[in-house]
Amino acid sequence: MVSRLGFLGAIARIFMWAFLLGLAVVVLYPLLWMVLNGFKTNAELFDDPFALPVDWSFANYQKAWNRGVSDYLMASVLVTVVSTVATCSSAPGRRTDSPA
Repeated sequence: MVSRLGFLGAIARIFMWAFLLGLAVVVLYPLLWMVLNGFKTNAELFDDPFALPVDWSFANYQKAWNRGVSDYLMASVLVTVVSTVATCSSAPGRRTDSPA
């Protein structure tokens, strides 16, 4: 009986890790693809979108930064910091005597 549970536990663990690996690929691959395509010129991007860039160029990122991405990034950082500080400062005052 113990060996059967051990075997089923091992199978469950394999499926869990396979699911997590698949989920990581589904989430991370589009992000990596987007960042790598940012280094391409328009001609390279439309010629073969899945190939690595031939000439690694930061010009697209410089253009985006100069067109206002820095403002959006600073707004996101500000909202994140303010909400984190507000959440952490309100947590100690949330004591209750009721059972969990």
